[in-house]
Amino acid sequence: MGNQKTKFSLVSSLFVLLPMVAIGILFTISYLSNDTTQTTRLGVDLPSLARNKEATVEALQAEVTAAKNQVELLTKQAKVPTSDAVTQPHGYRGPGISVALTDAPYTDKLPDGASADDLVIHQGDIEAVFNALWAGGADSVAIGGLEVRPNTLVRCVGNVININGKLHSPPFVISAIGDPQNLKQAIANDEAIQIFQQYVNRYHLGFHVEESSDIVITRVKTLTDYKYVRVLKDGSTSR
Repeated sequence: MGNQKTKFSLVSSLFVLLPMVAIGILFTISYLSNDTTQTTRLGVDLPSLARNKEATVEALQAEVTAAKNQVELLTKQAKVPTSDAVTQPHGYRGPGISVALTDAPYTDKLPDGASADDLVIHQGDIEAVFNALWAGGADSVAIGGLEVRPNTLVRCVGNVININGKLHSPPFVISAIGDPQNLKQAIANDEAIQIFQQYVNRYHLGFHVEESSDIVITRVKTLTDYKYVRVLKDGSTSR
C-alpha cells in the first residue's frame, strides 16, 4: 500500500513538472529565436528599422540647423542699413526720396465720367506708396516726417487720413530713407501706383517724386507693437 502511494505521488509530480518544463523550453526557444533574428511577426528587422529611423532624424535635424542658420543670417542682413542712413536718438536721417500726393484742383463741374471719389487721394493710394518704398529697400518710411511701419494703422476718414491716431490732410508728403535710385525704380514699377497714375493723368491729381540728400524722419511709438507681421489675403486695396 505504501509503495502504491509512493508511485502515485511520483506520477502526480511528473504531471505537474512536465508541463512546466515544456513551457520553459518554449520560452527559451522563443527568446533565442528573437535574440538571433530580432524580427517582428511581420518579418521587420527591428535593428535595421531603428538605424534607418535614426538616420532620418539626423538628416531632418541637419535641415533644421541649416534653416536656423539661414534665418539668423537673413535677420542680421535685414538689420544692416542699405544706404547712408544714420540712426539718431529720436529718428533717422539720410538720403532718399519724397512723394507728394494731392487732390485734384477744385472745380464746380466734375469731369465727364468722373465721380467725386476719383478726384481725391485715398487710403489705398498712400498704402501703395508705403509698400512700394518698402519693396524698394527703404530703411525708414514716414508721412509728414513721422515714421510709419508695416503695422502702422492707416484709415480714411472723410477727406483726411488717420495714421496711428494722427490726422493728415493733403498734400500728403511721404518720405523714405534709402538708395534714391532703387526707391524711384520701385515707385515706377509698382502696379498699384501705375493705376493711380492713370487718374493723375486723367483728373490732374498731384503726384510728385523728388530726390533728396537729407531726409529726416522722427521715430514714433505705434498704437500696437508686434514681433511679427503677416500679409492678409484681403489686405490689398484698389480703386
